[in-house]
Parts: sequence; structure tokens; C-alpha cells
Amino acid sequence: MKLFRKSSKSSRTTPSNEETTKATTQSHGPSLLVSSTSNASPSANTISHNYATTPARLASEKRAEVDFFSEIGNSWNRKTLLTLDGGGIRGLSSLFVLLQLMEEIKKIEYFKGVDCSAESPLFKSKPNPDYDKFRNEKMHNGAFRPCHYFDYIAGTSTGGIIAIMLGRLQWSVEETIDSYRTMWTTMASATSSHSLIPRGKEKSNNTQRLEESLRKILKTESAKLGSDPKMCRTFVLAVEKSDVGYHKPYLFRSYPFVENGSTDFNRNPRQDTECYRILDVCRATSATPSLKLEPIKGEDGLTIRPQSKFQDGSRWTVNPSLEAYREINSMHNDIENPILYMFSVGCGEPKPSRRSRGFLFRNSSLVLETSVEDVAVENMMYKKSMSSEFGYCRVTGPDFLPGLNEKECRSDTEGIETFRKIKEAVEECCKKHWEEIQSCANQLVELRHRRAKTSRWEEFAFGYKYVCAICRKESRTPNLPFQHRADFVDHLRQDHDKPPETDDFLPELQSIISQSRIID
Repeated sequence: MKLFRKSSKSSRTTPSNEETTKATTQSHGPSLLVSSTSNASPSANTISHNYATTPARLASEKRAEVDFFSEIGNSWNRKTLLTLDGGGIRGLSSLFVLLQLMEEIKKIEYFKGVDCSAESPLFKSKPNPDYDKFRNEKMHNGAFRPCHYFDYIAGTSTGGIIAIMLGRLQWSVEETIDSYRTMWTTMASATSSHSLIPRGKEKSNNTQRLEESLRKILKTESAKLGSDPKMCRTFVLAVEKSDVGYHKPYLFRSYPFVENGSTDFNRNPRQDTECYRILDVCRATSATPSLKLEPIKGEDGLTIRPQSKFQDGSRWTVNPSLEAYREINSMHNDIENPILYMFSVGCGEPKPSRRSRGFLFRNSSLVLETSVEDVAVENMMYKKSMSSEFGYCRVTGPDFLPGLNEKECRSDTEGIETFRKIKEAVEECCKKHWEEIQSCANQLVELRHRRAKTSRWEEFAFGYKYVCAICRKESRTPNLPFQHRADFVDHLRQDHDKPPETDDFLPELQSIISQSRIID
């Protein structure tokens, strides 16, 4: 399989380091924090007498900057997408596939001198007293996280729960695996001899144990699904069940749906799902047999969302790639071929068994019913990638996962042996896909480095915005948040007669920038 075939319409050339340095020294527009030591750079004395920027000069500098950085700025136009299949405990195999990808990404980043996925050359300019604080408090202590490489993370059933952990909560794969272990021990330690494969009333008990495990993991019940739409976005698939037995797919989104993007294929485009609790969304996407969510009311007491019933999203499809494809194309309908890469991770092929039911062991007859459709989805995505619409890689996972029969699971309530066996099976499986995984890692790292050179990176990686500390002190209005660092520095230059953000004047601006930085 050819991984990530790029459309000829969208191929771009990355500027060389020499070109980057040259352009940086010639332009002193806002947001240029890349270190500049060239003699071509104007002296501090020259600029210090003439940084009261006129609108015309600022516009000229801005155009020069935009001309050079158009290649880098365009790296935000097309989106990267991670999709995760549903599959009960088999979902753990998808996490181990992702672990292989992230380990390869880590090696490439280390080789480039980067030890954290949130890192940016914007934070490395010296002097920068905030840099150590950023690394310790906001860069997750050197972790490499999927949310910094993927614009969207989507999943169904247990894949939906994993998507929320990786995307909405911005956890690393290692943290998510630890949380999955907590879910396993909570679900597997029940007293009933058939707790792992519930029947009848045991199904509701199984759902209760899932909720208990989620409470342990999330640590808070009030956190909502909604998050800053400028950061990594998350959506998960569930099945909405009507009172008359009508079933339809339903998407829980961490972001608002674009107003002009609705088509007949979109799922509940006009419904606000950001107001749902993360806990409830996790329960809804994996509910067996069904989950009733009470009405949600706003601050004014009016009902935002009526009472609804939901079922496991895998009842509609195990592989959410097609739903994700439609969603991204609708969200970014102003861009031709808005998907750049799609990395799709499966859970392997389940062994047929009529007794395989419940959260840990999904109904295999259901899986068999949807397998034909899922193969069709995979073939459709592959054909689109071959036509150069977007890059695509699908790792279905091992054909057989050891340690998943009832007897073995009951004797391994801590999941130690089961996790080890699944990890080894995935590692063996990934050897067959290693060339594709390496190619994926290289291209995701390249894209992240391009994006990290732009002022938008701060908001994508951290959710940072700026409210001018000077305006706040002087009680000026309106004092709305600036979405990007570059816009904020423009404001400082135009309204407060401050210098450009170059190494010569960075100390003068750094204090104001630090005081003005917020998380909205």
C-alpha cells in the first residue's frame, strides 16, 4: 500500500533553513521570533529611533512576511485525521498500534533536537524567561501527544472513549493505556462469575461498572465535551434510539458545526453537543443495551437538549472512517480536498462467539454483521487515497489477540498478562506495516514543524490567547482576546508604540506578552 499519496494540486516546497534565516533578517514584522544573527539585520539603534510604525509601513512589512510564510501558513489549511475502531478490550490493540507510531515520531523529533511535541522555535528565542515555565507547566514534561499531530481524532464505542482521552483531554498514549488498565481492573473485578460476559440484568451492571471506571479515570464529573475549536478536535459516534424503535447515527462533537456545511449525510449538524459531560458521552458511545441522558438546561432554565437514548456506536459501524470523511469535508467545505492524511486504526479480527457480549467483549454477531460494511469503507478510503485526494493508512491490527477468553480474563483481573500478550501481538503485526508507519511518522513530524513556526501554534498546542495587559490596566474597551500572538504584537505596535518582536527588542515585549497571555 502506498502511504500518504499527495495530491499534485496541493504539493508544496518547504523553505530551506538558509531561506528562513534570510527572510527573517530582512523582515521585522510581528511574530518573528526565529533567532537572527545576520549582519543584514538592522542595528538596534536604527530601529529604536524608528519603531513608531505607520499603518502603511506595517502593511508593507506584513505583506513581506505573508509572502514568505505562505508556504508555512498553508500547512493549516488541510487537516490530519485519526480514526479509531470500536472493539471492547480489543480497543487496547489500537492503543498499542498508536504507541508504535508515537515511538517512531519521538525518535524523529529527538533527531531534530526536539524533546516535546508542543515545542516551537517561537519559544526558543533568547532571552525568553517564559521558556522554562512553558516546558514545565504546559509542554507536559517532554511528552509526545497525538493531539499535536492530528487536527481531528474520531472514534466509535471504545474507540470513542480513547478518542476523547487523546483529543479532548490531550493525554499521551501511555497515559491512555494506563487509564484503559484502570477500566479493565474495575470491569474484571466484579464478583459475578460471568461479569465479563454479562447477560440479562448483568448488562446494566456492566454499564454501571463502566461508569464507575470512568469516574476513576476522569476524576471530575462536571467537565464538558466542548473545548477550544482552534485546538485538536474530537468527535465520537453513537446510535440515537427513538421511542418508536428508530435508530440513527449521532455525532458528539467537541466543537460547533460549521453553519454552511450541512448536507444530507451530516449527523445532527444543528445540535449543540459541546454541553454534554465527557462522562456521559463516554457512556453513550459504548452503551449496552442503551443509555438515557436527561435533558440539558441552559443558565436561563431553557432546555438546550431534550432527553435522548443512545446505544453503542459500533451498532452503526465499527470503522468510523466514512463518517469522519464526511464530517471533515463538511466542516471545511471551502477547501478542495480538506483531508491531508487519514490514519485509521482497527482492533483486529474478532473470533466469532455468540457469548461475546458487554463492554469488554462486544457481541461478535454484531461485528460480523457490520464487517462487510467496514470492509467497504476501507476500500472506499483506499480508492480515494489512490486518486490523490488524501493520504491514507489503515492498520487493522492482529488477526488474533491472545488472552481474551473468559477463563484467562477472570484469572487476570489486573490485566498484566493480557496487556503483555496484546502488546506483543501488536508489535508483531506492526512489523508488516513498518514502512507505512515510518512514512506516516515522518510526514506528521514535518507538518508539525511547519506549523510550529507560525503564531497559530500557541493556540493549537496550548489554547493560548492574549488580552492586552496595558489596555486592561488603563481600562480601555473593548479589550477582547487576540486569537494569535502576531495579532497581539500588531496591536502593541499600532496602539501602544511598541517595537517589533525581534531579538533586539524581545526583552522589552516579553513582560507584556507574559502578562497578557490567557487560556480562554
